[in-house]
Amino acid sequence: MKQLNIPFKLGMLYDNWEFDLEIVNDRVVGCDIYIGEKFNKFLNYSTDKTKLIFSLDILEVVVLSFTNRNIKFYYELIKVVEKYKKKKINYHNNYLSFLISNNLIEINYDSKTKNITIIYGKIRFIKKCFLVLHHN
Repeated sequence: MKQLNIPFKLGMLYDNWEFDLEIVNDRVVGCDIYIGEKFNKFLNYSTDKTKLIFSLDILEVVVLSFTNRNIKFYYELIKVVEKYKKKKINYHNNYLSFLISNNLIEINYDSKTKNITIIYGKIRFIKKCFLVLHHN
């Protein structure tokens, strides 16, 4: 199975990017959330916003946002991510989840706003903060 080729790896330390990141006001208990201009790529796609969530200075979750995208782009992302998956999981009708290298990736398409959100992170962390991550 292939590894996802992304510019950030879960488990890396905040110190690796401290000068490239800007803290945001979003809150997840026990975590710091940052954005950075340098991290605007996912695979070969440009994101509109990338949030990196650290717990005790360790990268736990990445939240990627694509704004004003059509459903075709959503399916294109799914097709690319499926190449890396261990297992596909459906939690709900409006988003898909995949296990990739013992981590979870969720892809959500909001048909009203045409926004796509990808949450990639450690399974235990995403389950713990599930509602907060989906509403930020």
